[in-house]
Amino acid sequence: MIKDIPENWIYDKSMEMLFLFYQVTDELLSERTPDSYALPLHNVITLAHEMEEVYILLKRNNIIDTYYNNYIPPIIDEFIYNIENDSIFKKICGRRLSSIKTGFQEAKNNHVLLQRWLGSFTQACPLSKYINEYKNQIIHYVINNDKRKYDFIYLVKNYYITLRHSGYSKEFLYTSSKKFFSNDNIKIENSECIKIFLDYFDGKIKKINFLLLMNTESIDYIDNISNDLYKNIDIKKVSNIEQRASLCSEKCVNDLFEEYDRLSRKAKKHEKVEVVRYECIAIEPYQAAKHFVEFIDTLQTLKLYFLHFYSAKQIYRFLLQSEEGKYKNFVLPRRLHKRPYINIYLIKSRIKNILSAKAMTLQTIKSLADAINMHAEAINSKSNETLIRTFWTALETLFFNSNTTIRENVIHSIISIIQKTYLLKITRVLYKQIIYTLSKKDRRSIGLDSYQAFLTFFCNNDENSDMMKKLYILLNNNILLRTRLFFIRKKLATGNSILKTLTEHEQKINWQLSRLYRIRNIATHLGQESYGLSTAINHLHNYFDYIVNYVLCKSENNDIIIDMQTLVFETKNDNKIHRELLKSNDPLSETNYIEFLFGADQNLINYQFE
Repeated sequence: MIKDIPENWIYDKSMEMLFLFYQVTDELLSERTPDSYALPLHNVITLAHEMEEVYILLKRNNIIDTYYNNYIPPIIDEFIYNIENDSIFKKICGRRLSSIKTGFQEAKNNHVLLQRWLGSFTQACPLSKYINEYKNQIIHYVINNDKRKYDFIYLVKNYYITLRHSGYSKEFLYTSSKKFFSNDNIKIENSECIKIFLDYFDGKIKKINFLLLMNTESIDYIDNISNDLYKNIDIKKVSNIEQRASLCSEKCVNDLFEEYDRLSRKAKKHEKVEVVRYECIAIEPYQAAKHFVEFIDTLQTLKLYFLHFYSAKQIYRFLLQSEEGKYKNFVLPRRLHKRPYINIYLIKSRIKNILSAKAMTLQTIKSLADAINMHAEAINSKSNETLIRTFWTALETLFFNSNTTIRENVIHSIISIIQKTYLLKITRVLYKQIIYTLSKKDRRSIGLDSYQAFLTFFCNNDENSDMMKKLYILLNNNILLRTRLFFIRKKLATGNSILKTLTEHEQKINWQLSRLYRIRNIATHLGQESYGLSTAINHLHNYFDYIVNYVLCKSENNDIIIDMQTLVFETKNDNKIHRELLKSNDPLSETNYIEFLFGADQNLINYQFE
């Protein structure tokens, strides 16, 4: 989370919404953002695309009668839910809106109708029009300093979801925002600059040039068999001294050639270390590099199949050529996002608890160990398809129950634990962000010395109270955190409003887990990569980590775990008790916050998920 105005800004209060735009952009796109606030995968547009993608796969493989009712109706339900919140989509559709919603409802039970309504949807709301409407609304809010912040955050989120669907990667959007808004060579003087930034994402393909240090043995091997390979992909080896000398005026290029010299001297007989130029046409460089890596992986797969051998590493380093002709280091993102920082002493303590079986039976330890072994296998895999299969299998291992279907058991078990700890999670994240923003002196001035003290403060003071206003003042320029604090407190105002929040969250998690299982099945049984597979892998990884952390937190607090089935049963029962406690219009307060936020399990307040 960005808490301070960048030094290259000439800031005044008229630029408040521009700074909020930058804060939201950074949080949505950063790899380090807690999953609750990271960019979602879907909106109305992308859900329609998902429906079409799944429908075509089912029809092509002649399994539409078998799987349509399992796969399509949940997407339609999520699609209609998203329509209700999307004012721009409603505006574009106009008087067609009601018939579109009715048509998709009818298509839940009749796959023949789905393709017709998908076509009607596409005509009523073209992608380009949807993006432009969102772009124009964002510009309006920023330039007019329109302070309807909750609506604005929704606009920005939906805009980036749609840009990703158009072909832009999260990494490109993130680095572009840093390059523009936190660049010492660019002065941000007024809100008009939002137009310049948004115009950059015009959807046009561009010529992209890379300089690569790589092992070309797979390319050369295939090219010796088929002379067309180098003709079909624009790769040129930098093969003479004059070419090298002309490039080495830049430090990063010189470093690349020095690494080339080192690797060449140590290369094995079958390895062919080369510096190559690669030119392609793409919407942005991350997508271009990803496609090149996939192409090389395909060549390696062919060689592995026929010869049972290939060199493990093919691409050592990328340099990207800028529009000005200069090269810079370029790194593709990792498949799995970095974990949030965990205190090293906490890690050691948790390892010790596992080894000593603290508050865990041998059966629980075995389930945990088997699942962690599957997790290790997943991390070592080289393809997204294998990752999602193995992560799901790790969860099946953790929640194995012979009395229910594997899919339902995994989904219901995860939902019960995620639901039980949801309010703990969002309040801990909120407190963590306050710690990050405020000095110790400021926190002490209003009594926020600990998480428990923060909860007491949060529950004793509603969003409009004098004490909460003091906290808003201390948060100063952290507009995003002020806004989040206000709206979370408002959403958790009474027992019934907390119950509504939990119910909506449960539905979203259900949709997401059904999607993850669907993507896993399509990858496993149809051999197809679904839209959003790389995001789905990280979602599934987060769920696995979260479940394991829950088990370890119970162990730390001496809450005995007989086995995983009993743990899930206990969690489901606690959730029922919690929901009964929330059936009240009583306001959240210091006297009831333990019951309203944590239900029957008062130990939850001590659980650390950071």
